[in-house]
Amino acid sequence: MGSYLLSSCLEKIFSYLLEEEEQLQCKDCKTKNYKLINLHSCTLVSRYWCKVSTPILYSYPFHNFRHLSYGINDPLFTFSYKFYNYYKLIRTLLKCMPQSEKIMYDGQQFSFPPTFNYISFIRGLIVDKFMFEPQEVCIYYIETWLPDLNDPEREIAIQMMIRFVKFLFKNCNNLEILEFPYSPKSKELFNDVITSLVTTNINGNNKITKLREFHFKNYPNMRITSQIFSILSKNSFNMNFLYVEDIHNTVAANYLSHLIRRQNNLRHLILSKTMNRLDLPNQPNVEYIEDCIFKSLYTQRDSLRTLELKNLCFANMDQNALNSLSMLENVRELKLIKCSYIMAIKTNLIYWAKNLTKLETLEFKPAIITDPETQQTELDIPEEFLIRVFDSSSLSLKKLVLEYEYDQNIKITGHIHLLLRSLTYLVIPETYELKSILNFCSKLVYVLIISTNPNKPKYAEFCRSSASEPFVKSRFPYYNYY
Repeated sequence: MGSYLLSSCLEKIFSYLLEEEEQLQCKDCKTKNYKLINLHSCTLVSRYWCKVSTPILYSYPFHNFRHLSYGINDPLFTFSYKFYNYYKLIRTLLKCMPQSEKIMYDGQQFSFPPTFNYISFIRGLIVDKFMFEPQEVCIYYIETWLPDLNDPEREIAIQMMIRFVKFLFKNCNNLEILEFPYSPKSKELFNDVITSLVTTNINGNNKITKLREFHFKNYPNMRITSQIFSILSKNSFNMNFLYVEDIHNTVAANYLSHLIRRQNNLRHLILSKTMNRLDLPNQPNVEYIEDCIFKSLYTQRDSLRTLELKNLCFANMDQNALNSLSMLENVRELKLIKCSYIMAIKTNLIYWAKNLTKLETLEFKPAIITDPETQQTELDIPEEFLIRVFDSSSLSLKKLVLEYEYDQNIKITGHIHLLLRSLTYLVIPETYELKSILNFCSKLVYVLIISTNPNKPKYAEFCRSSASEPFVKSRFPYYNYY
């Protein structure tokens, strides 16, 4: 019956097979990890289904392996079979290169081109170590990705991979997702890739004109950072997802701020800083990074729905930065992970909290403060700010995560049952307020309690299918949020 459906209908159906895995995220990078097994099965049903589903299957082929791309810090030879399928993909894409682009070796011929030009379907690319360090690829995986050449010389294989990378970036048009979790060591290859991305076609568009997602890990080499942010600021104006990790100086912050200002419809922003005020208490300019970035956020006040901040510092915000944060009235999801509030001006934080009136999700994980003299630790929890957020979003907040292991501040958990009667999902430390919370927050369907009692399990998980049913305790609670 599938053969009688219009191709446009099948395309819509197949696109959902890609979407259903969209929420699977790499723990470290908090971004999408596509699994394509269901789409691959569709290509085997019939020729008609194969023709319709293959372009979708190869839209984001590298994102099936993105957990490998973000997890690589060691030489490739320390790994084994788990990279085999990645280099099978390289082998398939390599066949799309015309013979004129390939390097002939001792008169050997490459196999016939594949049924489709798979590279033309690609909408997402990841700049990773697997392609950009061919000296390692050639040694350990050459038999997988370059089987057409029998025992080629090392230099031949290296040049073949470099040609493939250049061809790949040159012929991937209309990119929607671009990721840089890795800094290429070859300046020449990196420059060729950047040039390919901004080369315009006959319509005046380039490969990143339609970019909607960008993921970037900052590098010590400011030339690379400035070059990437500069071309994006000049060519990509409609990103709805921006993830920037390891912001470590004001120069990078300025480039990022300019990129944010250039966007027309940014909906999801994740910012992570390497330096934390708690780690560098004697460095006076650490928080200038935040000040610079915060001032640009007001430009996204109408569109921004999700804001995630990690290791950022809220100390010494000037009035412009404070006003910019306070204008983000449409944020629905706020995540504050290990941020620093100890030196922040309380009235500034409360002013921001007053304007967070539409939050549906609040996730908070505190940083740990260590007293340099006594070496005792405590959690950096801005209690008045959090309580004010509870009050401002009391009618809309559905999900609350307070991820720390002991309730050093009963005042916060004591306000949950007073202000947050609409909660359906709750993660909290073990607290004496639990009974009141369960009694008054009647809409709760999921509760997870984090305990530090060595005689108890670390997590206690309670669920129910509806608010009218009793809670059931899970026998095997699992919690690994960050």
